[in-house]
Amino acid sequence: MEFDHRPLLQYVMASKTISERSLAKFFKAMTSNNNNDDDYDYDLLEHTIGQINVMMLPMNYEIKRHKDRNNLEDRNIYYSFVNLVEDQPSKLNTEYSAEDIKVITTVIQQCTDDNNNNISSSEALNLYHEITGKSMVAGQQLFKSMVSNGWLVDDRGKYSLGLRLVAELD
Repeated sequence: MEFDHRPLLQYVMASKTISERSLAKFFKAMTSNNNNDDDYDYDLLEHTIGQINVMMLPMNYEIKRHKDRNNLEDRNIYYSFVNLVEDQPSKLNTEYSAEDIKVITTVIQQCTDDNNNNISSSEALNLYHEITGKSMVAGQQLFKSMVSNGWLVDDRGKYSLGLRLVAELD
């Protein structure tokens, strides 16, 4: 079956992180007139993602397949569009400042060092203030942005690593 891979790639890029079920539904709509979910071939999706990854390898990007490490009860599979290179131009191509990156790195370290794999929002805000000297309101805006972009998860006042961040770190 020959078709254009670009819509699938654009969908994953726009979604940042997406469940396998949602991606399969989109892919099936893209490749078939049959909308019966029971009749779906996940191997074709995997094969197509493999083809996309081969084409993107020279550009150092990949669609990664992963699980949610923060929620062990969640047995769903997710896909994320990730940059495979950590070079200076990649570091500069971010909406976050150098201070923000330092805060984020410290929060990640705290989450991974903690047995609960999280950090309280008040502890994260205190770290933000200690590192940057900026207001707590500015810190709240940073963490809200991190949550909305899928880098962190806010679960009742505790931050943990988001699916997108886990995929980038793998």
